[in-house]
Amino acid sequence: WVAAVEFDSTNAQKNQGILVSADGQSQFPLRHGGEVSGVGFSSDSQFVATSGKNGLITFWAVGTGQEQFDLDNGENIHSLATSPVQGLIVAGLHDKLKMWDITKKELVIDLAQQGDIETLSFSQDGKRFASGSSEGNIQIWNVDGSTVSPAVESIPINGMPLSLAFSPD
Repeated sequence: WVAAVEFDSTNAQKNQGILVSADGQSQFPLRHGGEVSGVGFSSDSQFVATSGKNGLITFWAVGTGQEQFDLDNGENIHSLATSPVQGLIVAGLHDKLKMWDITKKELVIDLAQQGDIETLSFSQDGKRFASGSSEGNIQIWNVDGSTVSPAVESIPINGMPLSLAFSPD
């Protein structure tokens, strides 16, 4: 399966998620109910998630595209990342991030970082994630179960990070 955000150049409020089977034979629109800002899969591939400017992370059943449940962040979500090995999802907001436990549908932790959190990425082993801010900095975080802590001091860069990725090693 592949999930994508479909961009509507005439009206961003009509952006939506779409779930497509790897063979292209099945497609399910994920009508989030407003501008979609990100997509991601749960670590068990049971759910695909969409995030939006409406503050919601909506979970959809993979295989049917049926809406399952929401997590309410209470404000615009700028970015989204799911852990590849744990049932965790992180939402990038303004001046903070929220990490949720997908299975329990509970907030794990609020983390502070200045600016709009425009991009997020987990390492392949799920032990770290990085967040990039509109203030031109990157923060790397250690994840140990439900405990999250900065791995290093915030790293300033010369511009706003638009995308982040960890090396495989």
